[in-house]
Amino acid sequence: MKLFSKISKNLFLIFQAALIVLLAVLVVVFAIVLFPENPEWIFNFLGVAEKGEPKYETLKFLGIGMGGILVALQALMSYKRAKAMEQTAEAQADAAKAQADAVSKTEQGQRQDRLKNAIEHLGHESDSVRLGGAYELFHLAEDNKELRQTVLDILCAHIRQTTSEDKYREKHKSKPSEEIQSLLTLLFVQKHEAFKGCHINLQESWLNGADIREAHLEKAILAKAHLQGTIFFRAHLQDANFRDAYLQGANLEIAHLQAADFIKAHLQGAQLFRACMQGAEFFGAHLQGARLYSASLQGARFGIIHLQGADLSFAHLQGASDMRAPATFADRIRQSIDKETKLRGAVFAGGLSQEDVDSLVKDLPDEEKAKELCEKLEPHIGKPESKELPEDSGAITGSYTEEEAEQWIAEYKKAMSEVPGDDS
Repeated sequence: MKLFSKISKNLFLIFQAALIVLLAVLVVVFAIVLFPENPEWIFNFLGVAEKGEPKYETLKFLGIGMGGILVALQALMSYKRAKAMEQTAEAQADAAKAQADAVSKTEQGQRQDRLKNAIEHLGHESDSVRLGGAYELFHLAEDNKELRQTVLDILCAHIRQTTSEDKYREKHKSKPSEEIQSLLTLLFVQKHEAFKGCHINLQESWLNGADIREAHLEKAILAKAHLQGTIFFRAHLQDANFRDAYLQGANLEIAHLQAADFIKAHLQGAQLFRACMQGAEFFGAHLQGARLYSASLQGARFGIIHLQGADLSFAHLQGASDMRAPATFADRIRQSIDKETKLRGAVFAGGLSQEDVDSLVKDLPDEEKAKELCEKLEPHIGKPESKELPEDSGAITGSYTEEEAEQWIAEYKKAMSEVPGDDS
């Protein structure tokens, strides 16, 4: 490429020199023609000797020739200037690119240093230093969108690891440490917008008594997590995974729990007043003594569910059944349109022993709630198991319409529009 450029440059110079020489020759001839004595040899050479005014014709010819050469020279100079400007622009672009690459490498290096330092602080013995490291990571995620999932993964892993230690669980049996509470509030309540669309994994975390009201935990993995007495008031938990989770005495009032997975979850004494749980799955769940007053459970799946002592007053059970649940929320809701309530797998009364009751209340967050649940379950001790919905339960059964179903689906889609992987 350089050889070709050099050859082109040399040819350009040769052509330019030839034009200048030719112009000089024409200027000399033009001057000779202007002499008083007419140079007939020039007239003969140019073929104008036989014309009436050979001198005029010669000057005209020479003038046109010189003008053409001047135009050609001007074009060459313009081309040369344009080429020089192009080369200058390319040089400037290369310099700018080199500078941008250098800045990018510098910024990347700074990000790596910040990330490394923050992670090191997370492993410090001091709670305040660890929390400072967590905030460093958070601000790094705020500044760099491409690092947000990585940062959230690191912080969720930190929460899981910290709360998994026996020493931590003994010290914070019913209430999280200031460090963990601050992290939960920062990530999922105050600054949840920073991690919108990111996956959340808090599986097996020990979060008893945490206050995460109005938190955004859509699609969060909370399987086997300890959440006794946790406050989820008005929280956004659509499609969250609570499989085998411990939610005894948890406050889930007015929470958004559409399509949530409560398979084999422990919800004894949980507060679910006006919770939105359309399409939720409760196979094998324990809801003894739970307050489901005015909860929306349309299209929910209730296979082998335990509801002894539960408050079902004004609970909306239209279309609820023990059918197998389709994968998506929309399919679940549409599958149960115009379907009557069928709760053949639900146990509403009886079937408990004193040992069962003691086992059910042992993980409640405080003695008062444990006593309250014992009182609710006492009438069911030693009584035959009943799978019939009590006539005085106050629950609303029957079916729902297609119009209602499409309204719930639209609301769900709007809420989940920023969450990846939702195809409802």
